[in-house]
Amino acid sequence: MKASTDRTVSPETKLSCYHCGLDCPDGSNDLGDKHFCCSGCRAVYLFLTENGLDNYYSKDPAPGVRPRPESVDSRFAYLDNPEVVSRLSDYSSDRRCRIRLNIPQIHCASCIWLLENLGRINPAVLSSRVDFPRRELNVLFDNSALSLRGLVELLSRIGYEPLISNENLDETTAPDHNRELYIKTGIAGFCFANIMLLSFPEYLAGSADSSTELESVFRILSLILALPVLLYAATGYFRSAWYGLLQHRLNIDVPIALGMIILFGRSSYEIISGIGAGYLDSFAGFTFFLLLGRLFQQKTYGRMSFERDYRSFFPVAVMRKAGDHLQPVTLDKLEIGDRVVIRHRELIPADGVVAEGRAIVDYSFVTGESEPVEIGAGETVLAGGRQIGSAMELILTRKVSNSYLVSLWSNGSIHEQDTKSVSSLVDRVAVWFTAAVILIALGAGLVWMKTDIGMAVNVTTAVLIVACPCALALAGPFGFGTALRLMARNMFFVRDTAVVEKMSTINSILFDKTGTLTSSVSDRIEFVGAELTEREKQMVASLAYNTVHPLGKALITVSEDSTVLPVENFVEHPGRGMAGVVDGRYLRMGNAAFIGADRSLSQDSNSENSEVWLSVDDAIRGRFIFPETFRPGIDSMVADLAVDYELMITSGDTPRERQKLRAILGDHVTMEFEQSPHDKLSKVKRLVGSGRRVLMVGDGLNDAGALVAADVGVAVTENSAAVTPACDGILDAAKLTSIPRYLKLAKSTVSVVWSAYGLSFAYNIVGLYYAVTGQLSPILSAVLMPLSSMTVVLFTVAATRYRAGRMGL
Repeated sequence: MKASTDRTVSPETKLSCYHCGLDCPDGSNDLGDKHFCCSGCRAVYLFLTENGLDNYYSKDPAPGVRPRPESVDSRFAYLDNPEVVSRLSDYSSDRRCRIRLNIPQIHCASCIWLLENLGRINPAVLSSRVDFPRRELNVLFDNSALSLRGLVELLSRIGYEPLISNENLDETTAPDHNRELYIKTGIAGFCFANIMLLSFPEYLAGSADSSTELESVFRILSLILALPVLLYAATGYFRSAWYGLLQHRLNIDVPIALGMIILFGRSSYEIISGIGAGYLDSFAGFTFFLLLGRLFQQKTYGRMSFERDYRSFFPVAVMRKAGDHLQPVTLDKLEIGDRVVIRHRELIPADGVVAEGRAIVDYSFVTGESEPVEIGAGETVLAGGRQIGSAMELILTRKVSNSYLVSLWSNGSIHEQDTKSVSSLVDRVAVWFTAAVILIALGAGLVWMKTDIGMAVNVTTAVLIVACPCALALAGPFGFGTALRLMARNMFFVRDTAVVEKMSTINSILFDKTGTLTSSVSDRIEFVGAELTEREKQMVASLAYNTVHPLGKALITVSEDSTVLPVENFVEHPGRGMAGVVDGRYLRMGNAAFIGADRSLSQDSNSENSEVWLSVDDAIRGRFIFPETFRPGIDSMVADLAVDYELMITSGDTPRERQKLRAILGDHVTMEFEQSPHDKLSKVKRLVGSGRRVLMVGDGLNDAGALVAADVGVAVTENSAAVTPACDGILDAAKLTSIPRYLKLAKSTVSVVWSAYGLSFAYNIVGLYYAVTGQLSPILSAVLMPLSSMTVVLFTVAATRYRAGRMGL
């Protein structure tokens, strides 16, 4: 398609750029009937259409950002430096790189759509996700085909140049979005105070010092002072309202922006025509109080923020080595230079160098690739991977990221938002609420206009401001968010607030037995079979050293010698057992079927305890018997849950434990034994398919699939970093018996949120009454609007905390 270069545009005709919406000075860059303000916008349009992304323009008119005209070749040359790439990226290898980029230009649905379809422009971009509130783009790309510099140049070419500052090279820090809000609030406050001062002749109309000429000068000065308020301080409301209308949505800023336009427009008309003083003091005043309220809200919300920090709440531990001693430590205690032991299926918490052993790392958690990467001694291992195979020792070279691991876990969610949830319902109600408020405001204004135009302006503005659905929108996030924080403080770390809401709907609970209801701690392990030599016991302990299975971890104590022997060709089969070569001899440990033992030998023992069979060089040596150690309080927990929930237990062990479990747990529980990981998954799928709302509680080792399939999947951890990526919650094993309280808190929070909605509706009804009857000024409305939001938030938070306190949380 050729550009039409002979087209002229008359001064009276203004053409808008098809890409960015700015005025076009002439028709030199036109393409057919599409006008572009510069060659850059035209190039971006051609670039998008050539790559099949012309739908970008169907979502919003002129959604683009005008690209910078200067060449990108030299500006981004520093991104070719491998050290810079390493410091900027969260993960970087020969084939994959993951990075988070701050992109301030993100402003609408079209921006999000385009940035999340970068892979259609360049296939080397494997995935891209936008965090709209943070204006952040999370990109995973193939850096063997596309460099970081090439990615940044690509983004710059389409008008979304990332903001990379010196702070990013030290540690990724979020930009201070409050700075501009402070400036806007200060300007609005300055203008409001001076307009008030200039309005004193109007307030003291009967004073002898006032004169018509002086009043006119003061009115013009007031109008000049109001311009910065309109053109800068209030632009956030206008921009938000405009983008909402472009997306055919009535957001909460539409009535506010409409009220501002009415006040300023009416005031300008009165001052310019000389018929009155207008309401500029009200306009500047309520803009100032709105901004002040928003600033105070953000400060308040920041103090009560439920942004999860792994250092306080993530119940994950790794084994730190000091000499010959191992000690489980939480992630916040790790320092650069610490030597940690990473066992089979455990998460690598931070970048480090392999000191001993061999790393076979599964980076699918980070990159989506399932093929493990083998890393030798002295080479670097990156955070977020999972060790596959025998244990390795790692010397940390970087501090644990305060958000990276949590973001990886959060991004692993596969559950869709429930459209029937309380929060989703209120989001839909808020849209209709805003439309109703606009109609009421216009209706009240028309009625008052018959008797008093000035009162009509005040009433319309007051209605638009005082009746705001933002309190409705805040009740849910802060109610469920507070519950999330309280659970986290009690060592139950939940993925997000939507999970808390889902917990309130649970009616069936399925427990895995081994490692969940039982503890791996036992000092009374018995071996039945040919007596083992001390060397053989050391070999058993060394093989068990590599697993995080509770029975395997218990076997580490069978040898008096704490020296760990090297293990080669380690492999673990979930639900069956593990094997490896230790000191030149081939060991297998697991259930009877795994090592080929005669199961009748086990059945004849009448033992109700768990067993692990042992074979050395394919010769069966015997079995370890573990006295069942149930966690304290399990019986009372089950009795409490049985009142409201259908309870089930699934186990890979034999049915001989049924009577023992009945004696401990009573008749409240349905039990199934000899269940493989696939059986557990099928069980959960059948329950969910029949309409049950299922909570699955397991250790995430042999039941990871079941945790994913359940409505809510909770992984129980005990001094381990074996986190299941797709689980919805991580629970410290010591807090297992608190599950009834967590579920009660979730239900209680739903009732608190509904009460907050009722409070918000009551406030809006009362506020509308006083506004419609002319008893509420725009300034007072501007004060009440953020105050109402904060009142609802404080009520929600306080009520949730109070109820949690009564539950002992």
